[in-house]
Amino acid sequence: MNNDMADPEVKKAIHRAQQRKLLREPVVARRQELSELMRPLRDDWEQETEGRPRGVRRYDGTAVMALDQAGASIYSMLTGSDNVWAPIDFEEEFRRQDTDALAWMNRANEIVFRSLDPAKDNFYNDAPEVILDAIGLGDGVFYSSRAAGSELFHSKAIPWRESVFDIGNFGEVTHFDRWYREPLWNVAELFGEDALPEKTRKLLDTNPNEKFDLLHTSYPNRGSNRISSVHKFVSLYVLMESSHALNWGGYRDMPYHVCRWGAGSGETYGLGRGVFALPDAQVVNEMSRTSLTAAQKVAEPAMGASDVLAGLVSLDPNALNFGALDERGNQLVKPIHTGADVGITLEMQDQRRLAIKDAFYHTVLSMVGSPTPSVVEILKNDERRDQSMGPNLSRVTSEFLGPFILGRYRELLRAGRIPPAPPMAAGAKLKVRFVSPLAKAHKAQAAQATLNTVRGANEIAAVDPRARYTINGPRAVRRVHEGLGAPDDILNTPEEIEQLQAAEQEQMEAAQGLDVAERGSRAVESLARAEAAAAQGGQG
Repeated sequence: MNNDMADPEVKKAIHRAQQRKLLREPVVARRQELSELMRPLRDDWEQETEGRPRGVRRYDGTAVMALDQAGASIYSMLTGSDNVWAPIDFEEEFRRQDTDALAWMNRANEIVFRSLDPAKDNFYNDAPEVILDAIGLGDGVFYSSRAAGSELFHSKAIPWRESVFDIGNFGEVTHFDRWYREPLWNVAELFGEDALPEKTRKLLDTNPNEKFDLLHTSYPNRGSNRISSVHKFVSLYVLMESSHALNWGGYRDMPYHVCRWGAGSGETYGLGRGVFALPDAQVVNEMSRTSLTAAQKVAEPAMGASDVLAGLVSLDPNALNFGALDERGNQLVKPIHTGADVGITLEMQDQRRLAIKDAFYHTVLSMVGSPTPSVVEILKNDERRDQSMGPNLSRVTSEFLGPFILGRYRELLRAGRIPPAPPMAAGAKLKVRFVSPLAKAHKAQAAQATLNTVRGANEIAAVDPRARYTINGPRAVRRVHEGLGAPDDILNTPEEIEQLQAAEQEQMEAAQGLDVAERGSRAVESLARAEAAAAQGGQG
């Protein structure tokens, strides 16, 4: 009997993973339709032979292009490969006032985002796929981990067909099962030949490219004797052919991140925009097929011919057909026209295509009809975008990008690549502060409101001087600085502010002393002139 199957923990892990997979089945049918029409790179549910044509039943690419454009726009709004778009920050504001703590935090953020460099990690290559899966299908899945002793991270987008998961009360991933296939040679390379069952190991010499079903299940560590208690999650790789455990391990943080575009109450799996575009995409796909058939009939119509010409007529280009004309010169072979109007079908298709684009926020993302929009139009469009996508974008940042950045920081900290924190930063609670283009657009509104308030207070102060005392200048500057996303190093530290204030006070005191001395000197000169004038008058 297989020792792994005798292990109760292995049997329980496989059984529970299979149960979670069974609960996902009602969602699979809908996702297959969405993948076929909108995500051709994810349209391989049957895992057929590699290299097979994708999207062979798709006659219209509107949904694919609309989804790609939406994904690219939203990804660029949320991230940026050339800057620190989501720095880690202190939850307590007073810690930012400490020079050493602020310098340490800036250094830590540099290290975190340097680890995302394409030469070291695959984040910027695969994260767009996660966003596309989330918008189109409902869920995007991202995996990221680091092997012990390595400086490189292994990150990749996981196809939804391979993903089964459970979500906790706060949107966090509590259980994750990945069902996938790998060639035998790769399994041996990943886990070592000794980890394979003897029967499977023999196939390495005869058929190393044969693919095997694998299961990677990650679940909370509740006292497992397989791993250390410091790990919050158990990691188990199973060769499903023989239910053989290939590797036991653990994670301190869940390596799988699930990004849901929308989610119904009590629902585990997300709801993407593809569901709303699906009816129109199916209709326009069928209409495109019909239009192609109709256009072909117009270009190559069916031909009607006399019975006497049966089998004698050639429709090849430049063919010479004897007997195709009677003695009067009338054609005995004529095209059969149905009278169908292809233009009407094309007009109806355009209406459906507009509906598909609207389902993927085409209007608010591209500002249709405004090649050179004014500032007012931009602000109104930003407001419409926030109303349309605000909750969804918040979910992307809170379920995917925010936890990913914090997890990367903790992993680098455990690896000793983050320098020790100064006293003010030690043990501090941290958060992710998004400064991506979208976050800047949101905060810029608050900055603009602050500037308008200060201007208004100045105008009122011209009538009532007491209005000057209602504005806290340093606090207003910090709000504008944060809203506009300017670099932190342009602001003076509290110590530098105190030095500048002291120097300014000394200058004022020196100026006052000089003014007193000058006035005293002028008084003495005036007195001397008066005495001299009086003396001259007495002599006269």
